[in-house]
Order: sequence, then C-alpha cells, then structure tokens
Amino acid sequence: MKEWFLKGGPVMWPLLGCSVIGLTFILERLLFWARTAWRRDERGVDQVLEAVRAGRAPEAHGIARTLRDGCGLVLVSALEAPDGGHVRAMEVAGRDAVSRMKRSMGALDTVITVAPLLGILGTVTGIINAFHLLGGGLAENQAGVTAGLAEALITTVAGLVISIPCICFYNYFLSRIDRETARLEDSGTRLELILHEKESPRVEIGR
Repeated sequence: MKEWFLKGGPVMWPLLGCSVIGLTFILERLLFWARTAWRRDERGVDQVLEAVRAGRAPEAHGIARTLRDGCGLVLVSALEAPDGGHVRAMEVAGRDAVSRMKRSMGALDTVITVAPLLGILGTVTGIINAFHLLGGGLAENQAGVTAGLAEALITTVAGLVISIPCICFYNYFLSRIDRETARLEDSGTRLELILHEKESPRVEIGR
C-alpha cells in the first residue's frame, strides 16, 4: 500500500487529506443519526399532544421537556411561547434542529467535489511527466514513462475511491434529514391544529 501510495505522486497527499476528512465527517454523522434514532420517542410526542388537547398544559410541558430529540425542542418552544407566538417559536426551533442535522454536510460535499478533481489533476501531471520523458527517447526513459502513467492511473482511482463512498453516505444523510424534517413538521402542525382548535371553537353548520 505504501509503495502504491508513493507511485501516485505528490497529489496523493491532498487526496489522503480528503479521505481522512471524509471518513471523519461520515463517522460523526453516523453517530449523530444513531443518537437521534435512540432518542426518538413517538409515544412521548403523542402524550404531549393528548395533554394539550385535554387542557393540561403544565403536564404537556413537563413531558415535552423530557423528550431529547428535535420534536421535544419544537414542542417545548411552542408551549413556552407567549400567546400567539407559538408558530414563530416552532419555526425558530425547527430551523435550529435542521441546522444541527445539516452540520458537516458542507464539508462532506466539498470532499465529494474536490477528490475527483485532484484525481484528474494527478492524471494530467502524470501524463505530462510521461510525455516529457518520451521527448528524451523512449528506450532510455521507459521506466520514467511507466512511472508517469502509473501516477496518472493511481490518482484517478484514488479520487474515485474517495468520492464514491462519500456520495453514497451524503445521499443517505440527506434522506435522513428529509425524513426527520418531515417528522418535525408533522409534530408542529399537529400541535398548531390543537391550539387553533382550542382558541377557535368549532361552529356546527346546519344543513
């Protein structure tokens, strides 16, 4: 592996940095989503909404504060908001939760973009080196030409090997963000409907 790395030339060093950065952020996001799944409490969310519907606001607030995921943050913010401010409070809390979910995604996206470009750069420099040696005579520079072509191929492969797994994990994390965002919106909407119903009694319309 060390010999293969050295044959890739100087571009392999920034590619190594990209691989370390990508792996670090992938592991960090995997741990984040594992904690999010472990903390999810759908039953607790239902209990909060049932307590609000029954008019037991202190009980609902107490249960909401025990929730340790984004839904708990949204519900607590709404229940602690002044009259008429619960919608705005939920929007702010929801944006904060989504921001935490999107953390490190920009860095991972950068690795996905930069790694293949570095691979192409190594390909170009390797081919340039090979053609430069070819100009001096193929027979006496055959080893150098082979080394240049090896550099070109190795860096291309390295860039793809780094970017492809990162793309897969990036799309997986995006899908988790979309699902969790939909869950936050669903909880907030359900609470908003309950509060609106309590503020505006239903009017029976006769036929």
